[in-house]
Amino acid sequence: MKKQWLIGGAFILVLGSYLGVRFLNPDSPPPRLEFSSIERETLQEETIFVDIRGAIMRPGVYKVLASDRVFQIVQRAGGFHPKANQSSINQAGFLFDGDVIDVLFIGQTEDSTSTPTRISLNRADQATLETLPGIGPSTALAIIKYREKTPFKSIEDLMKVPGIGEKTYENLKDQITP
Repeated sequence: MKKQWLIGGAFILVLGSYLGVRFLNPDSPPPRLEFSSIERETLQEETIFVDIRGAIMRPGVYKVLASDRVFQIVQRAGGFHPKANQSSINQAGFLFDGDVIDVLFIGQTEDSTSTPTRISLNRADQATLETLPGIGPSTALAIIKYREKTPFKSIEDLMKVPGIGEKTYENLKDQITP
């Protein structure tokens, strides 16, 4: 019985203190939430730049959200040209900073000058990372483990992952993005 009285008394004391402060100083503004620069950075959606060209109504470089998909940039670029081969791209695919999306016209084939899609070190799953030359299951897992603690800010950060040296980095640098 004494324990219940103590808990009840503590609750009344805390509630009374709060109400007393609020009523004795009613002109004070409510407390503001402050975010550190790191928290503010994570609250803002990352933006990236993607180049869409070919059989599209308004080709060009677009600033989009990192979470956008290919179909969303197609919409922003005015949609497909009437003679576009819509199956030449994966409309559900993820976008990565620096991507080039080349929408083919019907009957057109890819030429050797098209720029390949780069793999994002921060978003690629293990299977995608393993498609990179010299990256096997254990190295892919090491990349994932590293980025869970410290997201990649640049592709050079890849050399901080255990098991990846300068030679591996040199072989991958044209195929990856942070």
